[in-house]
Amino acid sequence: MHDDAISLHSGTIRRLQETWEHEQLHRGLKLVLVRSGALLCKLPKTKQVRVAGPAVCAIWNCHEEEGLQSFEPSNAIHFTLVTLPASFLDTQFSSDLEGIRRALRVEDTDRPQLAVAPASQRICAFGAEAAGPRRKGAGTPLLRAGMAMQVAGLMLDAFDEAPPPSVRLTTDDLAKLHAARDILDACFDRPPSLSELSLRVGLNRRKLTAGFKLAFETTVADYVQTLRLDTAFQMLAAGDMNVASVAYKVGFSPAHLSVAFRKRFGVSPKEIRG
Repeated sequence: MHDDAISLHSGTIRRLQETWEHEQLHRGLKLVLVRSGALLCKLPKTKQVRVAGPAVCAIWNCHEEEGLQSFEPSNAIHFTLVTLPASFLDTQFSSDLEGIRRALRVEDTDRPQLAVAPASQRICAFGAEAAGPRRKGAGTPLLRAGMAMQVAGLMLDAFDEAPPPSVRLTTDDLAKLHAARDILDACFDRPPSLSELSLRVGLNRRKLTAGFKLAFETTVADYVQTLRLDTAFQMLAAGDMNVASVAYKVGFSPAHLSVAFRKRFGVSPKEIRG
């Protein structure tokens, strides 16, 4: 399988004994519909997660990493797999990546992230159709690519419908969350990773991410994005710097600033700069 190609694959896995198997992680977004059966998944520096069908499993990865998986013996797993390469996501969905990461609750892009959601009957029906016999013909590659995108879209919808994790915040937790926000205010152009931020304020990653959203009604990533864009707007309106200089000053590339700026304010940075 090549990391630069969209792929759609279905199959059945059965193991006679339970052993952990290494897997080179796909760079980009990997979506797996487990129609039936169960397996254990483990990513670097995370606890193992059990995925039991019908369920959708999503793995977001940007680097060269390995994962582990273990299949329950004599329990057949029927699955449908879609992989979307990082290059494809960057070019075709650059303006929607934040929404995708938000649905998958990806807060730290420095390491692989795994999310699991229940699969509806509709998703399973599409997955079963994708698992059917392949037709032959000149249009087959296009049809497969179209089906891959449709199945991927339905699988991503499953995460929008999944309930958010519950969290309880003490007075001490709230003080630490405000400290985290102060840190982001001070260095939004080069913010610390979630792991670093967790260590600095003394909260575990789950309570930091879930608590931040509960306390401030936004994710850490969206909060930083808003700070960057609002600051860029003020700097451009002042008229002292060109667009490229402002972009680098707030932690964007000029191209990414242009896309995100227009999405938030409805105009391009150049229109504000005048």
